[in-house]
Amino acid sequence: MTAILIILLVIVTIAGWWLSHQRLMSKPWLESGPGSIAEGTDRIGLPKAKIGLFVFLAVVASLFALLTSGYFMRMEINDWRTMPMPSIIWVNTGLLVLGSAALHRALIAARYNDSGTVRFWLFSAGGATS
Repeated sequence: MTAILIILLVIVTIAGWWLSHQRLMSKPWLESGPGSIAEGTDRIGLPKAKIGLFVFLAVVASLFALLTSGYFMRMEINDWRTMPMPSIIWVNTGLLVLGSAALHRALIAARYNDSGTVRFWLFSAGGATS
């Protein structure tokens, strides 16, 4: 419960900070000169894509915190039964590690502009994780 409140407090603080920098009472059609806004950015100078990414990560973090909180609260109830660990979990973990290593190799090959190697490692990563 406290994790949810902390995350909500962080989100409200960020939203309040952002709103305080928006100059809500200004008349942008009357402004000109060095204070004008560059194309593709907002009033605080961050690209719109970066702001969108921050909002998305805040939503994902909130959802993760809520699901984790719900899981731990559900464990407290008397009728809770633990699930057995499936044996295939180690195979899946190994395949994810191999896929991650293949993606890293593709990144390295892309830095050297080697498209054939990039293609090979991308197909390898896709095969390992599918």
